[in-house]
Amino acid sequence: MLENKKLLKLAKDWLGVDVDPVTRAEIQKLVDDQKYEELDKRLSNRIVFGTAGLRSRMEAGFSRINDVTILQASQGLAKYILDLSAGKDEDLSVVIGHDHRHHSERYADLAAAAFLHYGFKVYYLGPGVIATPVVPFSVDHFKASAGVMITSSHNPKDDNGYKVYWKNGCQIIPPHDKGIQKSIIHNLKPFFTDEKWDTESVFKEHEEELQYCKVEVVESYIQAIKEKLITGPVSGFQAVYTPMHGVGYEFAARIAAQLGDEYDYGIEESAETNEASKDECETAADGTKSDEGETAVEETSIKNGEIDPQQSVEKASAGVDHNDGKKPLLVVVPEQKNPDPDFPTVSFPNPEEKGALDLAISTAEKAGISLVVANDPDADRFSVAVKERGVWKQLTGNEIGFLFAYYIAKKYSKDELDKVYMVNSTVSSQMIASVAEKMGFHHEETLTGFKWIGNKAIDLEKEGFSVPFGFEEAIGFMFSVSHDKDGISALAVFLQMYQELRNKELSISSVLNQGYKKFGFYSSCNGYYRTTDKSIIPKIFDETIRQSAFDQYPRRIGDYAVLSWRDLTVGFDSSTKDHQPVLPIDPSSQMITCTLQGANENERVRFTARGSGTEPKLKVYIEAKKSMGCQVKEIGKSRLGSFKKKMVQTGIQ
Repeated sequence: MLENKKLLKLAKDWLGVDVDPVTRAEIQKLVDDQKYEELDKRLSNRIVFGTAGLRSRMEAGFSRINDVTILQASQGLAKYILDLSAGKDEDLSVVIGHDHRHHSERYADLAAAAFLHYGFKVYYLGPGVIATPVVPFSVDHFKASAGVMITSSHNPKDDNGYKVYWKNGCQIIPPHDKGIQKSIIHNLKPFFTDEKWDTESVFKEHEEELQYCKVEVVESYIQAIKEKLITGPVSGFQAVYTPMHGVGYEFAARIAAQLGDEYDYGIEESAETNEASKDECETAADGTKSDEGETAVEETSIKNGEIDPQQSVEKASAGVDHNDGKKPLLVVVPEQKNPDPDFPTVSFPNPEEKGALDLAISTAEKAGISLVVANDPDADRFSVAVKERGVWKQLTGNEIGFLFAYYIAKKYSKDELDKVYMVNSTVSSQMIASVAEKMGFHHEETLTGFKWIGNKAIDLEKEGFSVPFGFEEAIGFMFSVSHDKDGISALAVFLQMYQELRNKELSISSVLNQGYKKFGFYSSCNGYYRTTDKSIIPKIFDETIRQSAFDQYPRRIGDYAVLSWRDLTVGFDSSTKDHQPVLPIDPSSQMITCTLQGANENERVRFTARGSGTEPKLKVYIEAKKSMGCQVKEIGKSRLGSFKKKMVQTGIQ
């Protein structure tokens, strides 16, 4: 911890720049109460880019998300782009969108004002909220210099974030993340001259460069999904859908319509508003367009005890008898239908969390529906639960990833597959690599995060390959509409896949079992340990897990021999000749992977521990493979649980 004198100096610096009376009062109270430990957490370290941009709690401090850090990030990003484009004849523009969280609109307005101040054209995906996948799509659509999305995705309600996309429509990777960070430090002084940081006055001053484009872009986005991903209508079944109190409902309803659903979901805006917004945006675009799963470890399930499931069904079914008797393809969970920044029915608005789909499953159970589909609050992730043989099962991200990969690969001929790549993160299932080997397409692994998956896809496309699919186990799935995870596209593809399986009288579990028999039995046991302070994570690795040196890493863990040990933080891999990892090294993150072998040569286990880039969590990924037999479940659940405790529990305590 810094000395008290230095902390008081930092507090003075904060009070000298912040104009928000609420956050000013927070820091002043901490000073008055001599809460130096909290001041140290808030002020000593500046928030930095992680796997999904900037993300933290919304409160005062240089390490948090607030008006000050959002404005400084925007100024730094704008200046970084300006410096890179110096001497080049190009028009600079940025796409900006925001979700429904507390303060998201204010943060987006501050970002827009900063870019306008620096001479950028701003394509604002408003009025109103937008789904995160529309931002990278819009960067491509407008050939913009960058994109900014204000969201913290599935994080708790007190968090928010600042996600940055580069001009290629992908989240930023080195060297841009470090370059932007340096530019932020050099551009900390707010450009505003008034005491309230009045964004409206900036908008008025630069009104010709500010374009509200939500209507046009959403229409183009849905049309792209239709053209690239939809092959025919879907009918004969219903699914319960939850947007998890987020922004996904209007997009899911539009997808249902593209799939042939004639039900009126009540999402149409007034014609005058649509046309006015569309005309305004098309005028701006003329000069820029080209012709061309995880589960919490040792945490209790989140229950919705105060919600009456029967009432949910009554509300969800109320509209079914209208619309001239039409039944909707998607029956929305009414309590979770509309954007609500307080997420009242879930403690953590993440479809992967235990209990997060309880209300949706209850709604489906009462309505006699056997399929639940879900987006996270900003609609970039996608989850599924199915009822088969009377039992509900929520699919893991790895299971959904396999189903998508197998479904998509079968659409290609054998000759076509030779020019196809699929990509997933290194903590995701190795099953896709096995599918690729046996079906004849190519496969690539990347570091964790879609910033790596998307950029790898672009590199492969430049080499002449098609990349129709990429995924990571945390229910993120990328298709050909953009180079980022997209829960809306995933919804469209899954509903068609489900229709095809129904037509063939196949269940989800039967396809999974067929896959295991054909490509190998895989069982994942993923989870996490939550801490109160993100800074604890590196200490846990250094003192408990890390033994990464030529002769120091463990040769056995329990009953298993260690075949390889890789540490992407320090840059060590025992399996390579020079002991240098093939994947990029990142000293700012924590990630260790070891491969283990049991007594049987066909028994393989891969264990990965990494620090979350978005939350104070130590994540654990364990996958077992066995070439034949059902004992894989024992490997994947019972025995691997002991590895987690042996490797990380001491450090957490």
